[in-house]
Amino acid sequence: MACNKCSSSSSSSAGCNCGNLGCSHLLNDECVRLTKALNVCGVVTIPAGTYYDSAIKTIVDTICDNAVTGAQGPAGPQGPAGATGATGPAGPVGPTGAAGATGPQGSIGPAGPAGPTGPAGADGADGADGADGATGATGAVGPTGPAGPAGPAGANGTDGSDNMAILYTNFTPQASTSTSFTTASGFEYGLLADTLNADGEYLHIRVLFTGPSGGVFTLDDNAVKLRFGGRDLIRRLPSLQTFLEVSTAGEALFRLDIKLRRSSSSTLAVEVNKETATSLRAAYDYLPNYAIPCTDAAGTPEAMSSIDFTILNDIEIQLADVASAGNIVAQTMTIVHYKS
Repeated sequence: MACNKCSSSSSSSAGCNCGNLGCSHLLNDECVRLTKALNVCGVVTIPAGTYYDSAIKTIVDTICDNAVTGAQGPAGPQGPAGATGATGPAGPVGPTGAAGATGPQGSIGPAGPAGPTGPAGADGADGADGADGATGATGAVGPTGPAGPAGPAGANGTDGSDNMAILYTNFTPQASTSTSFTTASGFEYGLLADTLNADGEYLHIRVLFTGPSGGVFTLDDNAVKLRFGGRDLIRRLPSLQTFLEVSTAGEALFRLDIKLRRSSSSTLAVEVNKETATSLRAAYDYLPNYAIPCTDAAGTPEAMSSIDFTILNDIEIQLADVASAGNIVAQTMTIVHYKS
């Protein structure tokens, strides 16, 4: 602001010291206002030469210090809601508080007394018996099972008055089952050790054979033989050895009558007889017994050697069918022991 703006009237106003400054930037009317405000603001004088800005600061500070707060004016209208600010970051998790002390355990009340046991109820009456069910129908008869294996040899019978004991009997027929020699089921016997325990004692064996189903033989050469101790007893001729006996077509039956006699501590003397009948079976058709040669050319009886009488020896009747099974049937077998 130019110094020439300070007029003579300013310097003549009370309290305005513009003339003292020589060239003050304060206008005359401003000086007048400041002077009038002195008493109101509690400022007696403003030193001469005080710049306008400093004088205003002094007045404002004084007014602020001495201002009396008036009554609060009425609330202005509510301004529009401001935009929602961005969500601030989550604060850190606070530390876990210390566990509180465990409270005292509550007391358990006493159990009440047990009630009295009631009396047992009376037994109920027995129910009436139900009616019998109807008898079921009789089931069909099942097929006959296969013949079981031969049972073990029985103990020796008591000696008779003539020193004879029946060792074995079998009356269940057994037909041939193979073209090879096969022991007929039930036509075998285990001779116990020391049964023939003295020279001269012997076994009398009788075996009956027929054709199929107990009828006549329809084929030749169905063969039978006897085995003792695992060895074959054969029919011996002067220059020929054949099986013990074979069938003849048209024969009704034949029976072998065999005697095995202990002739020493290790040998058996053998005698075989055959009885036969033709298909007519008339009285004159039965042939008398005749011996099947069991001798050598000189007539010496057949002897089975190297026999051990102190062990069990099997006696077996074996059958061989010339064509197919069933062409020769072993019918009965008996074994009698004669002691000396």
